[in-house]
Amino acid sequence: MTARVDLLNIGLILLSLVLAISIPFELFLWAYAILGPLHYVTEINWLEKKNFFVRDKRMIWVLVLLSTITVIPGLLNIFPYFSNGGGTALHKIHYFLWTNVAVFLFVALALAAAMVYTGKKGILLLVAALAAGLGMLFKTNSLFLVVFGIFLASIIHVYLFTALFMLFGVLKKPGVVGYLSIVVLLLVPLYISDLDIDLSDYKPSEEAMGSIEAIGIGQLKLVMAYALGFLKHTEQYLQLSAVGVKVQIFIAFAYLYHYLNWFSKTTVIGWHKVISRKKLILLIGIWGVSVGLYFYNYLLGFSVLLLLSLLHVLLEFPLNVVSAVGIGKSFIAKKEVTQR
Repeated sequence: MTARVDLLNIGLILLSLVLAISIPFELFLWAYAILGPLHYVTEINWLEKKNFFVRDKRMIWVLVLLSTITVIPGLLNIFPYFSNGGGTALHKIHYFLWTNVAVFLFVALALAAAMVYTGKKGILLLVAALAAGLGMLFKTNSLFLVVFGIFLASIIHVYLFTALFMLFGVLKKPGVVGYLSIVVLLLVPLYISDLDIDLSDYKPSEEAMGSIEAIGIGQLKLVMAYALGFLKHTEQYLQLSAVGVKVQIFIAFAYLYHYLNWFSKTTVIGWHKVISRKKLILLIGIWGVSVGLYFYNYLLGFSVLLLLSLLHVLLEFPLNVVSAVGIGKSFIAKKEVTQR
């Protein structure tokens, strides 16, 4: 069963890559609007049945609160009153929230790691205070801002954490096909970076480009282009350039495969088995409304679903910690065996 799922995942990786190369701009928008909401609701439901992989399930509301605080400035930026700046108390609150998004996410990750091992409020409060202090100390550091403010809830979540989860599964149930699927996944960025891009093959609609700009994905791509060394800081980033298309291909691939990987794991982790009939109707209803909002107005759908999108990222942090620790323990155990 596991080998078949791993083989399926190799096929899904290749399928995602082919589609991403063919229609990178539209594919990202479609995957995010159609598969995204269904992934959010089904994963959150599964995580809830697993007690979110924390010691005290009640403490998970702290991550819900941090998710809410983190999305507020992004939502307020939609309104000209806030995006144009100002000196009122509301503007100052908005500015504080907006300039500390990376700090909030750093605190959320630190708390999630602590929650895996303890449910004691005193310890969690101390961890939160220390993380907040470190975050405020490094908030002006460009690497800190890029990693926690831009990449953590996007590319790290959909690509690196997906690879992490796959590796954790393979180490628990070793198999050649499983390891091969991870190698194929890790080779995709190298393949994309070596592509010869013919710009005449990429003519996205004005609507697609407008939607991508409206939801702020342009900033993510800009930072990726510079962070990955595709562009020098003296060079201008253009969406419809060879570099711009390559970055978009990778983003479209990463998001599409992230969603497909989740749905391919149905028989392995059994997330579908913990959905009651009533809950299924509710989840399908939420998904249907979400997709409808995206098709009515993409920015509206993105804005309404922004909290749910970020919430599923933060609620997955404990599982990411469990996976990382599990991988570390597995490698240490294997090293000890070889040394005997």
